[in-house]
Formats: sequence, C-alpha cells, structure tokens
Amino acid sequence: MKSDKKKNNGRFWKGLGRFLDISRRVVLNLIFWSVIILIVIALIPPRIPVKENSLLYLKPDGILVDSLNIPDYPFDAAPFLNRSVETSAIDLGAVIRNASADDRISGMILDLSTFEYGSLAVLQDLEKDLLAFKEKGKKIYAWAPDYNQYAYYLASTADRIYMDTMGRVLLSGFGVFRSYFKAGMDKWDLGMAVFQAGEYKSFVEPYLYDRMSEGVKKENLRWTGNLWNQLLDSIALNRGIDKTSLIKWVDEYPEYLNQADNNEAESALKAGLVDDTGSWRDFSSEMVKITGYDADNEGFRSIHWLDYQVLIKRKLPEPFEKTVAVITASGDIHSGEGTQWTIGSDTLIRRLEEAENERSVRAIVLRLDTGGGSAYASEEIRRTLERIRERGMTVVVSMGGVSASGGYWIASECDELWSSPGTITGSIGVFSLIPETDSFLEEHLGIRGDGIGTTWMSGQGRPDQPLNGSSRAVLQSGVNSTYKTFLSLVSENRNIPPEELILLAEGRIWTGEEAVRYGLCDKNGTLREAVQAAADLAYLEDYNTWYVPPVSPSLMEMAASFMSRISSDLTGKISVPLQILDVYSRSTDLVPGKIYALSPIRNGNIIK
Repeated sequence: MKSDKKKNNGRFWKGLGRFLDISRRVVLNLIFWSVIILIVIALIPPRIPVKENSLLYLKPDGILVDSLNIPDYPFDAAPFLNRSVETSAIDLGAVIRNASADDRISGMILDLSTFEYGSLAVLQDLEKDLLAFKEKGKKIYAWAPDYNQYAYYLASTADRIYMDTMGRVLLSGFGVFRSYFKAGMDKWDLGMAVFQAGEYKSFVEPYLYDRMSEGVKKENLRWTGNLWNQLLDSIALNRGIDKTSLIKWVDEYPEYLNQADNNEAESALKAGLVDDTGSWRDFSSEMVKITGYDADNEGFRSIHWLDYQVLIKRKLPEPFEKTVAVITASGDIHSGEGTQWTIGSDTLIRRLEEAENERSVRAIVLRLDTGGGSAYASEEIRRTLERIRERGMTVVVSMGGVSASGGYWIASECDELWSSPGTITGSIGVFSLIPETDSFLEEHLGIRGDGIGTTWMSGQGRPDQPLNGSSRAVLQSGVNSTYKTFLSLVSENRNIPPEELILLAEGRIWTGEEAVRYGLCDKNGTLREAVQAAADLAYLEDYNTWYVPPVSPSLMEMAASFMSRISSDLTGKISVPLQILDVYSRSTDLVPGKIYALSPIRNGNIIK
C-alpha cells in the first residue's frame, strides 16, 4: 500500500512538473511570437489613402527649426525638463511641395494652434513654399485660437484666416533685452575681467554696465527695425492691406481696441487681419462644406502632413550617381562632441568628412543656425571646409535664423554664401571673460589666498588671487590676435578690403538683407535655392539631395545628459543671491580665459 502510494505521489509530482514545464514553454513561446508579430506589423508600412478633394492638414508644433536632431533625453521627459517641442521646416517644406503637385489634394488647412516660434529666416523659407502652393490654384485656410506674430506671419499667406471669438492677433515687434549684472556684482564685490576686440561686441556689456550702452542701442534699433519692416512688408503684401494702416493699428492698438468695444477678435476683424471668427467646430463645419463629409474622419476630408510624409518617403526616386549633401548644424559652437542643442567641432567635422568621403557627393551645403561660440572650435570647422574645397569639392553655406560671430567665421569659408533676408549675421568680434572672486571670498566669506611663486604666472587662475598686469596684457593680446585673424579671413574670403571691412565689423550685427547689400553675403534665398546653387557650381544637371543624418547619442550619453539637465533645471530654482552667483560663475557655460566669437543673439532666442 505504502509503495503504491509513493508511486502515485511520484507520478503526481512528475506530471505536475511536466505540466508546469509545458505551460512555461507555451507561455514563453506565445510571448516570443507575439513580440515577433508586433515587430513585423510595425515594420509593415500602413496603407494611407489620399482621397480625392482632400485638404492637407498642416500643423507645426512648438518651435520651427531647420531639421530635427536626435534628442539626448527621453521624448516623454520634455515637459518635465521644460523643453519645447520642435517641428522640422525642411520636412514641412517637402510635404507642401509634393502636395502642390498632387491632384488629389485641393487645398490646405494651416492649423497654428500649437505653433510657438520660428526665426524670421526659417519662416521666410516656408512662406515661399506656401505661396507656391497657392500658385497651383489651391486654397489655404488658416486657423488658431489666437496668433502671435510668428504664427500670423505664416497665416498671412492663407486665402482665409479664421480665429476664435476670444482670440487676438499680437504683433509685438522685435527687441533685444538682457539682464545686466554689474550693480549686483558690485554689491557682492564680484568682478569680471573682460578682454574684447570690437566696439559693439555687446555680449560682455552685462558684466561692465548696469544698462545697454547708447551705441549698442542704436545698432540694435537699426537691425531689429530692418527685420520689423521685412515682417510688415510680407504681411501687408500677403493680406493685400496698406502697410501704413497696419503700422497705425499696431502703434495705436489700445485706441483701436476701444473702438471695437474691447473685443480683440473684433478689432483684428475690422483691421482686415482675419476673415472670420468662431470656434474650431465652426471652422470644421466650413471645411466640410468645401470637401464634403468624410465618415472616416468624422468631418472634413483631409490627410495629416505626417501621414503624407510617409507616402512621400515611400515614393522617393532612386538616387542619382551625383549628390548634393546637406548638413544642418545649430546651437553654440564648442570643441569636442556636440549635443542636440550645440555644435561640437568633432561631431560636425565627422559629418562633413562623411559627406566628403561618400563617392557620389559632388557638393556640400552647410546650413548654419548659430550665434557662435569658441573661436578655436570655429576655426577647426573652417579649416575642414577649406581642406574640402582644396580637393575641388563645391561648398555652399546657407545661413538660417542666426549665423553670427563664430557662425560667420565658419560661413566665410565657402564658394558661395547664402542667407535669408531675415537672417541675423555679422557680429565680427571676439572676447574673453575671467571671473574675479578674490574680493568676494575675502570680504564675505573670510577666505584670503596667499603664497609665493617663481614667476608672474604662478598662482594666476586661482579664484582667491587677483589677475596681475602681465596676465591682463597677455589675455588682451590673445583676443587682439584672434580678432586680427578673424578680420583677415573674412577680408580674404569675401574679397572686402580691410579698411572697408572694419566698418562692417567691430561686433556689429546685420540682417541677411543688409549683408548682401554690403558684400558680407552673396545672395538671399531659401535653403533649396542654396542647394540648387551648389549643384550649378558643381555642374550637376540631375542630382540627388542627401540630408546627412546626425550622430545618434549612446545610451550612456543620453542618461548622463538627462541627469545633467534635471540637475540644471532644479538648480535654477534656488534663492536669488545664489542664483546670481550661479549665473555669474558659469557665465553662460563659457570657460574662463578661452577666446569666444559669440553673439548676444543666439538662435533667435533673445528677440522673441
């Protein structure tokens, strides 16, 4: 009995073991094959039909940039890190141009409800594509709850502009405003040793004065006024309204608002800036009248621009044997590896060499959007362009929203230099900054440095030691020498006599329109026109355009950058005295003693 019982127990446990093993294998196989099936489904391109009489639904989100780089943080973390969403103007332009030739697409909805900002230069590029779309006989219908001036600039190209009844059109103009630290620095016994070359090199002014100098104010009013006139000219032309009346409406807005019974939407309607006011539901109903009701969309018949982009990429032609490579680079310039928001000299040089070594590439177009940065890093990149040109390859530079200071240093080395009329460029000048903290340490913290050295250089660079006269002379000499090199490069590459160039230099900022007038740039035009110019210079009739992809950051680099940005955002919320010291000590992440060709206008973010 006991033996039979043991055998039965043994069979039970063996059976249970086999059952669990089989179950485990079945579950694992189900999981494995489910993952495989999901991957296969994801890789199969979806069928996206474009119905007859469809509207292209174009909705730029956040900030409009030339092209998107691969972020060095998780996408879902953008709101937590206070990072703006970006949309590629290059991608938008390609979609618009393809849609303009597609008979199934009868028009466009330009939804600007989530659009925040785009530099005037990038907006001007996109404006040409929108106007070309209209020239094909296709209508554009713009809608947004309200419009800032960047959204309205794009909306002005539309045949009809709709806005919510609670909305407004805000044309705020352009300005340059900065925080000045001098009074606070004096209060805390802090100093900043400034070494500069260029009378109007205004990046250093916050450390020297408690307000903007009169000379810099005059210069800033000149070029911001030029940008403002460009914007007003385009809006007036696109809307078919008188520019003088538009300026009067902006200047006397409170009075016009009073005449409209304090209703901002009604004021914009009376001024001819919008055509209709109402809710999104009202706008959608109007669009249904145009396209007919579409059951799939439960409303007007349309195709989202991102879906249409997928169709375009499927239908790309086979590349020609001859190629124009386009490389986009944006952010401050520094040595080493770049990030999503900066131009690292090593990273950009590697991308330039990748294009150079590609057998089919006959010309390179470098699209720059940078306020400058390290003079040495800028020179490293320029030397690479020089070497590529010496090999006989065509190099064209297209300047985007901002290509100033170190950006212009790089841009001067090319066969042809293009800009948009609204590009911000120039700022030919250099500087170096060294924080002086010895008085602060002694007076406020009771820390005094003392010691001996064998030369005048011994101990220099310590935060508890003041800079001596010899150190100051050497640092100023280095800045003067770098500025002389900058002037020489521009004079030679742009064929501008030194005595004429000095009147354009000294840190002065110019718009692209002015830059062409004074010889700092060859032509105004879009990125596409710059690509065509590169093809013409390289004697290419049929060619492929290759947008060289950015380098993907490694997982470790993404994690390190992510944690760094969390730390940076958190430290921005500390108390005011410490925050002043933090801004002062970092000096916008400049390395003390290094020489910079950096404009105060960086990627358009000061003139919003």
